[in-house]
Amino acid sequence: MDYMEPSRQKLFLIDGNAVAYRAFFAIRDLSTSYGQPTNAVYGFLNILQKLIRETGPDYLACVFDAPGETFRHRLFAEYKVNRPGMPENLVSQLPLIKEALAAYRIPTLEEPGLEADDILRRLAIQAAGAGLEVFLVTGDKDLLQLVNDRIKVYHPQSGEILDRDRVAERFEGLTPEKIPELMALAGDSADNIPGVKGIGEKTALPLVRRFGSVENLYANLDQVASPALRRKLEAGREMAFLSRRLTELKPEPGEAAEPLDLAGLARREPDQPKLAEIFQRLEFKKMLREVSADGETGPDELLFLEAAGAEDKGALDLAAETAYRPRRTTGFEALLGDPAAFRADLADPKIFKAGTDLKAKRHRLTEAGLNLEGPLFDFGLAAALCEEPAPAGSSAEVCRHFGGRLKELGLARLFHEVEMPLLPVLAAMEREGIYLDAGYLQELGRHFRETLASLESEIFRQAGAAFNLNSPQQLAGVLFETLKLPPARKTRTGFSTDNAVLTALLPLHPVISLIINHRQLAKLNSTYVETLPGLVDPRDGRLHTTFNQVGAVTGRLSSERPNLQNIPTESAEGVSIRRAFRRQNPGDRLYAFDYSQVELRLLAHFSGDPGLLAAFQAGRDIHQETAAVIFNKEPGAPVTAAERRTAKVVNFGILYGMSAFGLSQQLSIAPEVAQEFIDAYFKRHTGVRDWIGRTLAGARETGLVTSLLGRRRSVPEINSRRTAQRGLAERTAINTPLQGTAADLVKLAMVRVSRDLAGRGLRSRMILQIHDELLFEGPESEASELADLVRRDMETVLELAVPLQVTAAAGETWADLEPI
Repeated sequence: MDYMEPSRQKLFLIDGNAVAYRAFFAIRDLSTSYGQPTNAVYGFLNILQKLIRETGPDYLACVFDAPGETFRHRLFAEYKVNRPGMPENLVSQLPLIKEALAAYRIPTLEEPGLEADDILRRLAIQAAGAGLEVFLVTGDKDLLQLVNDRIKVYHPQSGEILDRDRVAERFEGLTPEKIPELMALAGDSADNIPGVKGIGEKTALPLVRRFGSVENLYANLDQVASPALRRKLEAGREMAFLSRRLTELKPEPGEAAEPLDLAGLARREPDQPKLAEIFQRLEFKKMLREVSADGETGPDELLFLEAAGAEDKGALDLAAETAYRPRRTTGFEALLGDPAAFRADLADPKIFKAGTDLKAKRHRLTEAGLNLEGPLFDFGLAAALCEEPAPAGSSAEVCRHFGGRLKELGLARLFHEVEMPLLPVLAAMEREGIYLDAGYLQELGRHFRETLASLESEIFRQAGAAFNLNSPQQLAGVLFETLKLPPARKTRTGFSTDNAVLTALLPLHPVISLIINHRQLAKLNSTYVETLPGLVDPRDGRLHTTFNQVGAVTGRLSSERPNLQNIPTESAEGVSIRRAFRRQNPGDRLYAFDYSQVELRLLAHFSGDPGLLAAFQAGRDIHQETAAVIFNKEPGAPVTAAERRTAKVVNFGILYGMSAFGLSQQLSIAPEVAQEFIDAYFKRHTGVRDWIGRTLAGARETGLVTSLLGRRRSVPEINSRRTAQRGLAERTAINTPLQGTAADLVKLAMVRVSRDLAGRGLRSRMILQIHDELLFEGPESEASELADLVRRDMETVLELAVPLQVTAAAGETWADLEPI
């Protein structure tokens, strides 16, 4: 699922108090040598840095509660009175958090008489109306009611993005607009929302699903079967309506609709000297190095290390005092100013080169006619693997620190044998780029625009009037007022017209399919057809994306400018966009090599499940076998194409820890039937069930999970008392070993393939990596040799309990690849 739309600018609004609370309780007993508590500041800034690093916001602001009462206190005198006061150690840190935000040049907002939630609501709706994609950074449940097509919630610790579908999955089918109805009954102890005494979320969920609203529930109280539950509801009637009012986020009478100051929220470069002063004062040594004012360990530095003795001790001994010694350290700009003085050291394969962002440095050295050879040590990649910032100190000290930490955490081989050798491979792929047929895209754009105009004309004819298809309010008016179609749910700006609503309306009117087609085609046109040509390098006609080696917490690669990981394949229009990516020279072809069902094969390896092992070892169709299991057929009995498709969803749903409700939504079946499928699967594959149990138990004990090669991912909320947070952490714990190992496997394959291509002297070169697929460009005359080499390297890169299988295809365009 694509949670962020690449063509839309992003605004992140931080719920300051909520994030500060979470940071405070997540880290204990951290203070300066002079007694100032700093745990909340440190945790808050870690969350902020991760957010900026992983999401690249265009606009950013932080909102805090203002002192004093709000209208909620006037409605309910006991509002928040039972909530424990803010801990004194947290109170003393709020000014420090705001001081740090000011140094980051991130605006902080608060208004007397309003809670942060109310300000967040106003800003989010205004920004969404201005065309931005809005993310509310919070862990609080009440803000989920604001989620719609353009507003999502970003969880501050896990980084999970909650859109409408994720909210519905978390709350068993409830849409975001129903959150106040749920809290009206279940309450919220964090904010002293009383709810109905004796009713919790588990009881409230089916009531809201059935009756839809508090009004409808109380109008039909006689339909509640349980006498005890009816008595609780009757006794709590007043509190239910009051609780909903306390929870609802909507404009208050007389509230001033201030214009949105978008320019004031634009992300700016931080005040580095001020940040350095703050980090120095708070003794945040691990944050200080990146903003060091004296330049001693600045990000433009390059450190050269050589073996301390007669022999190279190997990368894994880098931390040892006697293994390597600093040869020299230089500012990177100084190096570029006197390249002759460094040429020999840069090209020497026995000398370590250490520093930050070495891939970007490699590009600049190449442009200057210099080669960066030999073993590399990138501080940023080391920090990402260790899940900790770099310490303060000289480059040599930082290098030795991470050399020790990588070894201590069991990450040294992953770092030195996978991530570091991959860095020059990615740099070469970025330089190579992929050819884009801009003329073809121009013609495709003309065709898309004609199709959009034709769809628009037919939509207007069937609707009986012209209107703005991009306006949810105008579209809702046509559907629910003019055409009298039944509205599904109401948002704060009118009835919803999101994709889920339109899909439900498909059988009721032929115009709905036209609207869906128009929406999908318009998105493809704006995101790819109109955008990609502007990113082509005019010197060679190729797109040169930038790969982020630690762009995803699972270890998978991401790419930007442009994001080539999500070029669509599901529709004919999506395939037509891929056709613009083609071989550039006559006699060349594109070659694609793709791992087949790699995560399912890894599940068989990790779990040791006899059924999965036997199926993959014998080369049988795993989806067909699962279909026989869930549809209660004899082994080997024929299954229909529809049954196989259902089984495929079940197989991959298990990988992602999908609930019965989530599976029912995916398959459009009853949750009870979905649960029967899951039960049948685990009855057949007890090894998978047991592995999941062992994995969760280990994660609860250690707070982390690892891939086969040791890649770590922390899951601190797996022991949370909050159901949503614990559920997310459990899904993460199940999926991360599989996705993380798949990422390790693909990266290691890229390193080996690149090495062997160079060793064979082939002209073919690797140009793109997408999920489990590698894309190459090269002469047709090398097809057979290339296929043999790549298949062998990819299929033997790791020894597993089941064979890895790679499919190969070739063609003139990315869309027209034929098996080879």
